[in-house]
Amino acid sequence: MNRPLLPFITAFLAGTAIAAATAPGVEKYAPALFACMAATLFLSAVFTKKNAPFVVFLALFFLFLGAGRYAVRSPGVPEELKAVLREGGGGALVHGTVVSMPEEKGKGYARHSSYDIKADGILLYGPGDPVSSGFSGLVRVRDHDTLRQVMPGDILAVEGRLSVPKGRTNPHGFDYRAYLRTQGIALTMSAPASGLFAITGKDDSPVPRITRRLYRLRKRASAILRTRLSGPSYALVEAMLFGVKTGLRRLGIREVFERTGTMHITAVSGLHVGMFAFALTGLLRLLRLPRKLSYGAGILGVFLFAAFTGLRPPAVRAAIMAAFIMLGILAGRRTDVVSSVLLSAFIIVFLWPYKIASAGFILSYIAVFSIIYLTPMVRTFPDGAGSLKHPRAVRKARNYFFGAVSVSIAIFIGMSPIIAYYFRIVSPGLVLANLVAVPVLFAVLVSSPVLIVMGALPFLSVLSWIPARGIEGMIGFLVHAMRAISGMPCAYAGVPSPGIIFIVFYYAALAGTVYVFREKKRNLIFPVFLGFALIFWMAGPGGRPRAPGENTVTFFDTGRSDAVLIESGERTFLVDAASGGEKTGFNAARSVIAPYLIQENIKVIDVFFVTHFHEDHAGGAPYILDNFRIKKAVTSKAAVREERYGGVFRSLKKEFEEEGAEVILAERGDRVECGGGVEVKILNPPKEAYGDQNDDSLVMKMSLGKGFEVLLCGDVMDAALENLVNSGYELKADIIKLPHHGQGYQDPVLFAEFIAIADPDYAVITNSGREDIPELVTGTLEEQGVDYYITGESGAVVFREDHGEISVETAVK
Repeated sequence: MNRPLLPFITAFLAGTAIAAATAPGVEKYAPALFACMAATLFLSAVFTKKNAPFVVFLALFFLFLGAGRYAVRSPGVPEELKAVLREGGGGALVHGTVVSMPEEKGKGYARHSSYDIKADGILLYGPGDPVSSGFSGLVRVRDHDTLRQVMPGDILAVEGRLSVPKGRTNPHGFDYRAYLRTQGIALTMSAPASGLFAITGKDDSPVPRITRRLYRLRKRASAILRTRLSGPSYALVEAMLFGVKTGLRRLGIREVFERTGTMHITAVSGLHVGMFAFALTGLLRLLRLPRKLSYGAGILGVFLFAAFTGLRPPAVRAAIMAAFIMLGILAGRRTDVVSSVLLSAFIIVFLWPYKIASAGFILSYIAVFSIIYLTPMVRTFPDGAGSLKHPRAVRKARNYFFGAVSVSIAIFIGMSPIIAYYFRIVSPGLVLANLVAVPVLFAVLVSSPVLIVMGALPFLSVLSWIPARGIEGMIGFLVHAMRAISGMPCAYAGVPSPGIIFIVFYYAALAGTVYVFREKKRNLIFPVFLGFALIFWMAGPGGRPRAPGENTVTFFDTGRSDAVLIESGERTFLVDAASGGEKTGFNAARSVIAPYLIQENIKVIDVFFVTHFHEDHAGGAPYILDNFRIKKAVTSKAAVREERYGGVFRSLKKEFEEEGAEVILAERGDRVECGGGVEVKILNPPKEAYGDQNDDSLVMKMSLGKGFEVLLCGDVMDAALENLVNSGYELKADIIKLPHHGQGYQDPVLFAEFIAIADPDYAVITNSGREDIPELVTGTLEEQGVDYYITGESGAVVFREDHGEISVETAVK
């Protein structure tokens, strides 16, 4: 089929992608890019009558247009504003317009509402005079007063701490700055409940006014669903209808959908919009409305649904595609689906250029092209039974089943490298899980509006329990099915993120396979491709090779919590697993520790030390146990005696023993056999326990190789510190992790004496920022000439010792 727009749209998308790959900093090339646009447009006009040069120069024009569009819309921060923030500024007053639908996020004391402001002015204040900035980009506000009624279109003045988003703060970790760049966000603000907040007006232009009305409808719909559905059912329906996943995190069921590869049903996407369009137009046709009216209302409906869900790019893309298809039906012409897909990509990227690098944007288009081009290849294999004589109902059921399986396999093949690149997971269980998840999604999308309408109408409200019970049953079945599938062998696996070379090879080979299949009609090319792809994948990326004699100690940045990984030769040791999200919803084991272990191809932890059972040290332990093999576990003998935390220990002990791990209860004087030349001396707790989790936490000195020693101090406070100082044990070490996140010491003389005895070259403070650390700690370290790092400032701190030489790397440069 002839597609005249293909080279120009492809060039535009390529130009945008190139600009995104070079961001930040591409904005300074905007004038040069626009000059190139003018030159190529002029040359294309000169060669209008010569087809090949005309196409080439016009394609170059679109290439520069894409790059230039990204350059002028790039979410950058002016250097002068960066400089002020770097110099200790942070307190700020932002004035602007709310441009997104607010969402509640977080858990416990970290619960907050999140919304984006299009700033029209910023006032920065700090130690010196206030500094005014005319910054006009997007600011994501983390508002800790969840009672504030913020609406899209509200013009606000809000006070808080302004910051440039952090980039990657842990090795192989999540790059928050890059993620926000794909959302068009340049700055973030944390607004405390006690700060200044005022609504100074409203933007009454058409788009904000419509968005406000849709937001009110969404809030009302959400309230109806919340009162009629249980917690898990409401959380899943909220995700399916609105794309809000906060409830899934709070209830701990998100991981089940991640492992089965069915998270796409909880993120409003083209699948949702397609189902909605099918159901809406089918209903209108069933009511025997005129054909043109049915499809016209269908076009309006899909765009309202996309807006209702927050104008997420996959939803907008699907709405544009559905509109083109329905327009083609109205015009009596067959719509070219590929052209519709490409045109929708052009529209989205032109409006929001920064979306080009979004994982959701990339995956949504790969899913569509996988369905279009790969499904026919997959579908050829079960067709051998098609010639058998079967009743019509059996043939229909068979065709539906094989069709659904073929689509699932096609999507899995097409999307796996990108999912592995972004999320370090492959989910073969997706093929089976989709057979359950997709029909349930369709049923929920059809029945939820019925429940909302019945709940909103007083005379039908008493009957709303009927659809509510139906939804409850479907959601319960879905969750149980996903848990069962995720527990099957080979349902999912953590894999290292593949490199760009592998991804390019994979998709080039896949494109070649599609070409041979379509043009040469050779079905065997597909299994041949799969075989080579599997071999190449298995021989793909592994961990960083460790030099002989090299020891590595990594202090992860997990906020005000502890997680330390020690690698010595072929052996790996983990000290604490940070927070599991019980209080804040952020599981550091899943989001920080596991990505590093997976990327480095570490599947076995030789010894897992749990210093004590506070959530910020042991909270992530269950996740580590579920996903990695533990050979030996060591914890404090005194800490397990405390009645309040005994249940936590017994639960962990049962899991350790089920995994075949040896469990050791340690106290002062014990030595832990680690092998490979690694020796661990336990310095705390003493036999006479303190009766306090912090003071009873493990303190241990690890000797790695020849003369490289690390002192890890758990959360001990003054009583245990004084006992350590007077114990006579050798405390001297090259590196010390300060106890209790650098906080809570009451005796400055005792702390100074402790540091003097330990005499470290380096100290690490595992805390979220300097403002939480008293002056006596940093002052003492500076007076004694100790180089110290605060993980909240420097990001993860990595020490490498190679034959006596110690080098230091920080994730934040």
